[in-house]
Amino acid sequence: MPTLRNAQGAEGWHDLLVVPETTPVFTQPAPVVVPPWSGRGRKPTTPRLAADAPLPQSVQSVATGVPHTAWQEVTVAEGAQGPRTYQFVALRVWESRDGLPSYACWLLLRRNLDDNEPRYYLSNAPAEQTAESNCLGCQAAAGARQGVR
Repeated sequence: MPTLRNAQGAEGWHDLLVVPETTPVFTQPAPVVVPPWSGRGRKPTTPRLAADAPLPQSVQSVATGVPHTAWQEVTVAEGAQGPRTYQFVALRVWESRDGLPSYACWLLLRRNLDDNEPRYYLSNAPAEQTAESNCLGCQAAAGARQGVR
C-alpha cells in the first residue's frame, strides 16, 4: 500500500524526514521471492527475502561503515557563536518495510565536526539528484526554516 511519502514523490514533492538511528534500510538491492508451494495447504502469496539476500541494517550501522573521506563539510548558517558547520554524506538506499526492500531513497547522514550528535534523514528525492546536490537539503537537515525542493 503506498504511503503519503510515496504519493508525494510521485507528484514531484520531495521531503527530508528525520528518522531514528534504529531505522532499517537495505544498502543494495535485495531479491524477494514467493516461496514455492509445498503441495499442501494454501499456495504461498507473501513475498519474502531470498535466501541469499542481504539483510537490512540500521541507519546507525550504515553510518558507522562510511569512510571518513566520504564526509563533506558544509557550513549551513551563521550562528550567534560563529558559522554552523556539519559533516554530511548522502547514500542511495532502499527503505525496509516489514523486513522487505521498498522504495529507493536517499539516506542523508549528518554529524558535528567532532563526530558526535549524529542525525539521520531519509529523502524521496529522485535518483538523478546527485549526492552533492542533496547537500542543498543539508540546510533543512541542520534546522533551517525552509522547505526542501
